[in-house]
Amino acid sequence: MALILFGGSFDPPHNGHLRIANAASSELFGAKVLFIPAKAPRWKITEESENDRLAMVEGAIAGNPCFSISDYEIKEKDDISYTIKTVQHFKSIYKKEDLYFLIGADEVNSFDRWKDPDLLSKTCHILFSPRPGFELKKENIRRFNMRGLHFYDSGEVASHEIRNLRSIDTPKTVINYIEKHKLYYVKKIEGTIGSRRTVHSFSVAHLCEEIVRSNHLHSLFGKGYIAGAIHDLGKYLSDAEGRLKAKESFPNLNVKNLPSYAVHQYSGVTLAKELFGIEDEEIFDAIKNHCTGSKRMSPLAMILYSADKIEPTRGYDSSNLIADCLHDYEKGFKNVLKANKEFLEKKTKTRIEDPLSKECFDYYLGE
Repeated sequence: MALILFGGSFDPPHNGHLRIANAASSELFGAKVLFIPAKAPRWKITEESENDRLAMVEGAIAGNPCFSISDYEIKEKDDISYTIKTVQHFKSIYKKEDLYFLIGADEVNSFDRWKDPDLLSKTCHILFSPRPGFELKKENIRRFNMRGLHFYDSGEVASHEIRNLRSIDTPKTVINYIEKHKLYYVKKIEGTIGSRRTVHSFSVAHLCEEIVRSNHLHSLFGKGYIAGAIHDLGKYLSDAEGRLKAKESFPNLNVKNLPSYAVHQYSGVTLAKELFGIEDEEIFDAIKNHCTGSKRMSPLAMILYSADKIEPTRGYDSSNLIADCLHDYEKGFKNVLKANKEFLEKKTKTRIEDPLSKECFDYYLGE
């Protein structure tokens, strides 16, 4: 029976790791895959602790009978984890197993620079996952007798994309762990807007994503969560700084005439670029409309506007409006607009004069 060793920093683990592991297991007729988080990878600096990375892998693989995890490298006393030592350790335990070590395309090309690569390739089979459009070092494949998987669909995902909230292509258990323990992007968001506003932001994020998925908007999967999580990044800038940041992303915007409460929807776009390197125009459009709305809003903008107003921590019973959005985001959005218009008019005891909000209300409510 084959046993596949799958090492890595897993900082954090993502669905690409799981897709590759599943493909390897299938090609080797249901072989077991042993995930081995590294204590201190030779070529990388990890962002989170060994225990956090171990816990995230445990959550990611839970429920798959072919997957298991080892803390062997985590508990190692050596400062650097060397694969040859790890493989020799498991070879001594699983003497009757046909041992494989699974690597990615990048590692194929650097394999000759690993510690004792020739001995490693004789101690176990080297199994790699190819990547479309990535040129592999054929000399290494021949020299170390590597075997490639017949699998090319691991997805365009990398751990650094998860860390910087440019993707959430990772199991829900990992997302939940990141939020609970304030790792990666969560600590950056909280450091920018504070803990109370962060609670609101992630409530918006989850509701946005739920609305996106319940309405089967496949092209927006993941974007709802990302837009919701960062929509209020500009909330606590000073008025002057907020207007300067708004101008950076919207040079043609008349920032002097913006109502103070609307500045953050524009400055937040600039902060999304600066803090997270986000480049998605659809997400930017949703953020810049989440407070006031506008005419001809995109589906994501409608969803973010709605979720921001009705997320469960707002302190009132919004369950009917949430149900409306989950059933039909466009009709739900109009119902949220109507409810928000009534709330604002009651609060100010006058008709709404803010041109941005008025444009949105007039366009969608026909008033």
